[in-house]
Amino acid sequence: MNYLVVGAGISGISAAKLLRQKNHSVRVFDSKELDSRLKNTLTKLNIGIFDGGKEDGALEDIDAIVLSPGVPPEHNLLVQAKKLSIDIISEVDLALEFFTGIVIGITGTNGKSTTCKMIEHIMQTKGLKAVACGNIGLPPSERIFQNEKDDYWVMELSSYQLEISKPIPAKVALFISFSEDHLARHKSMENYFLAKWKLFTKTNQTRITTTEVLSYTEEFGAQRNNFEFTLVDEPLDLDYSRIPLATKHDKLNASFSITAVQNFTSSSSQDLLDTLKNFKTLPHRYERILTPENYRIINDSKSTNLDSILRALESTDEKCVLMIGGQSKGESFKKIAQYQDKIEFIICFGDSHDRIESELSPSFKCESFSSLKSALLYLKSNPEALTDTLLFSPGCASFDEFKNFEERGDFFKSEILQILAGILK
Repeated sequence: MNYLVVGAGISGISAAKLLRQKNHSVRVFDSKELDSRLKNTLTKLNIGIFDGGKEDGALEDIDAIVLSPGVPPEHNLLVQAKKLSIDIISEVDLALEFFTGIVIGITGTNGKSTTCKMIEHIMQTKGLKAVACGNIGLPPSERIFQNEKDDYWVMELSSYQLEISKPIPAKVALFISFSEDHLARHKSMENYFLAKWKLFTKTNQTRITTTEVLSYTEEFGAQRNNFEFTLVDEPLDLDYSRIPLATKHDKLNASFSITAVQNFTSSSSQDLLDTLKNFKTLPHRYERILTPENYRIINDSKSTNLDSILRALESTDEKCVLMIGGQSKGESFKKIAQYQDKIEFIICFGDSHDRIESELSPSFKCESFSSLKSALLYLKSNPEALTDTLLFSPGCASFDEFKNFEERGDFFKSEILQILAGILK
């Protein structure tokens, strides 16, 4: 068959390699110019290249399209493909055609990465051949391409992936949280919710969620079809004393994970929890930075929406200086005003700094800066601000200054440690 892969990110390239491995004819389209190294790699694999947004001829003799999650469904090539009745599948759909193991699917606005890695950790500790993939780790197509022999895929599934995929054949499906996010892509909360709800569409699956998530189903017209649900609204009543879990939300994520893994083992809940004694929390997710003189610095760069800021504040017992900012997703930050007893003052930075300051200055003292670097220079000049806990929880996308939240978090950690080194000279 002749395939066109739309989107040359990591998922798209993995799909293209897999299709060539299966002896299909493949072209790759991307709206940006591809770098020379990637072009050379694709050329050696005999994969055609349509980059820089050049669409002419891209659909000629194409039988099917594999769509990367970052490409919106209304892209012109996809509109034209539908007119030509060309089949469109996702990178996840492609990989699942070749996977013979069991799928555990996890979605949610916040907490899904941690839950995904906890499930992987518990299952591996129990001797089960499970691997986290999807929106975390390697794309599933890459797992197939590398001929990995996985029995279980613990799949983190974003709304972008679910929106464009066929129903996911998950034996256990988790929808663990929901709040405003990604409205630039989905246009409405209803569309965003229904994209995630697609994970709960297969029969004969265990569905794990919360009362809060279910409360949206009537508002948004989600089909429940007499499904049964296992609800996890609070951390399980277990002994967490031996587990290095910093926050209530870590304990809740552990409870989701235990509830999921109980479908594949006879171990007790406490026994499954105890496997997490060696679990390392994810970088950039409420990460306590090791500092000289025990300064309290928390890197929560993975925070890209309002709800994640609120969760971070709920997990912070001491009064803090809060750093917020980046590329706005259109959310209002006024809800932060309810945490006046936890916030000493707020540092706003990045593209959204003016709007955040205007919303929060009636309730808090605010310092406002056009970039994260400028905000950190302020801390360098005002070291007394570091005597409180510093909570870096941006609540915005990172793309105004960085490639992703990881790069933003690494920059923050590097700069703040240099500042502390200068203070302690």
